[in-house]
Amino acid sequence: MFLKAQTVATTASTKKLERMRLLGADEVVDYGHERFERELAEYDFALDCTAECFECVTRGGAVVSIAETPTSRTFSSSGDRQGVSVSYFLGFILGCLSSSVTRRARQAQITYEYLFVVADGAIMDEIRQLAEQRVVTPVIDKVFPFEKADLAMEYLEAGHAMGKVVVQLVDSNKAI
Repeated sequence: MFLKAQTVATTASTKKLERMRLLGADEVVDYGHERFERELAEYDFALDCTAECFECVTRGGAVVSIAETPTSRTFSSSGDRQGVSVSYFLGFILGCLSSSVTRRARQAQITYEYLFVVADGAIMDEIRQLAEQRVVTPVIDKVFPFEKADLAMEYLEAGHAMGKVVVQLVDSNKAI
């Protein structure tokens, strides 16, 4: 089962605005000319990639971040799934480091979670199946052969990619 958002909003540079609309965004804010946290408000949910989305979410909503500080609770539950235990000391340190963000969430009356992005073969297999079924479509900007991985990194670091930059380990035409 898949859920669909009623409205999808995002930010982009001026030259990428139209691409975001073509990918399905209902509302696109040009972060070079506008402050998205002023333009986007009253959303129920935000996937936070900038550590600045609290103002965009309404009371009772939720922010899931890949940019803010993880809480000790989030780290513990993610670590358990990865077979890593969190020491009392590390939990204390994470609690201190995340106190500001958890306080902001409490004051705004929103739920805050940190999302650990980890390599997981089972999840990647699910995503592969969804791509094969055309439920999701990967956006690939450029594909580089392994021998040119350094050029792929330069291209990625230049900030002009409009999709994923892929380093192909095996030539698919020569694969067994």
